[in-house]
This record gives sequence, structure tokens and C-alpha cells, in this order.
Amino acid sequence: MMGKIFVLNGPSGVGKTTFLKELLSQNDTRNIHLLPRYTNRPPRLNEKEGFEYLFTTFQDMLKKLYANDIIHIEKWGNYYSAIESQVIEKTITSDYDGIILASTFGASRLCAIFGCNVISLYMWTGERSSLLDLRCIEPDSPEIIELKRRIRKRLIADEFSDFERESHTDDEFIEKRMLDNYVDIAAVSGKLRLGEDITVLPNIYDKLDTTISKFLSFWSKTKK
Repeated sequence: MMGKIFVLNGPSGVGKTTFLKELLSQNDTRNIHLLPRYTNRPPRLNEKEGFEYLFTTFQDMLKKLYANDIIHIEKWGNYYSAIESQVIEKTITSDYDGIILASTFGASRLCAIFGCNVISLYMWTGERSSLLDLRCIEPDSPEIIELKRRIRKRLIADEFSDFERESHTDDEFIEKRMLDNYVDIAAVSGKLRLGEDITVLPNIYDKLDTTISKFLSFWSKTKK
């Protein structure tokens, strides 16, 4: 049996890292490997090398691009992240599954290249139905308000590096973060309405256990 690649995408602040830490701490997910990406972003406080990211320089990322080692690269905020071809190809030919973070556009690219070996997951602060409504990109929608609340909570907990925050006030930082989020949300909404195969993982406030259960149920179905 070939390995599957689950591409987990969703707006910044939705809870992807928390979800992954909790998911991968469970014994029944030993056959799911988190596949790290390269980034030129400085590590955040308590961020470990090799979990979500392999930290490198912009110049070294350019060298990997030059050598055709990178299959997808994208910019989020002021920094880049890149997915290495080898780690995807190795997982597909293995007896385990991989999960990797990417934007909506990154997920589409990997799906286009590797076909049915790649499964796109979108984590959201509401139900799937809310992404099909134009209000999903309105600043006063419940899902967007919740997303901003989570980003602010992370700011208070000092989970962003000084390099990311620069000299912005908290409100300025959140609004800047949301610019990329709005693009990502609008893109996935359009793809869903066109019938693209994207599995939405609702991550409702204080119900992470439900989100994990839904993923595990979905994952078990892909193994049959």
C-alpha cells in the first residue's frame, strides 16, 4: 500500500499547530509522519527544529530551487516556506502516511502533481457550509471574529517572534496577518464552490477533540 500525503491548510491562527501536536501525541497515529518544510523565518519561542519547519536562510532556499529540489514555494507575511520534492516522493512510496502544512494554493499544486496520492484538508473556525457563503471573508462574520481572537490570544502569549511583529501594534499586526488569511479563505471558498475535493476540518472553539476525532475517522476510511 502506498503512502498518502495529507496537506493541511487553513488561515493563520486557526489552530493547525495545536491540532498537529495533539494528533501526533496519540498512539494510534504512529503511521502518520509530520513532514517539515523549509523556511527562512526565524524560530519562534519554544519552536523546535524539524517539527513543522527546517530553519534555513533565503540564500540556501534559492540554492535548493536552483537544484530543482523544491516542488512548491510560497510566501506568507515576510517569509517563505518551501516543500522539498524528495520528502513527498519518499512518503508516497512508503508504508506510512505524511501530513504537511501548506496554503490552499500549495495544496492544489501538490494535488495536481501527485493526483490521488494527495488529500487536501482545510481547517476552519466554523462548519463547511460557512465557507460557501460570501460572509466568510467579511470582517464581522463569526468565523473571522473568532480567527482574530485566536491570533490576539497568541500575541498575548508572545508566540510570535519579534521579526514577525516588527514595530506593529497588536491591531496592526492582526490586520496584516489577516490580509494573507483573506486571500486563502477566498481561494478555498471558490474551489469548494467549483466542486474541488477538499475536506473541511471544523476547529470550533474549545472542541479540538472533536476535530481530531473527525480527522481520525476520515483517515481510517482512506486506508480501506
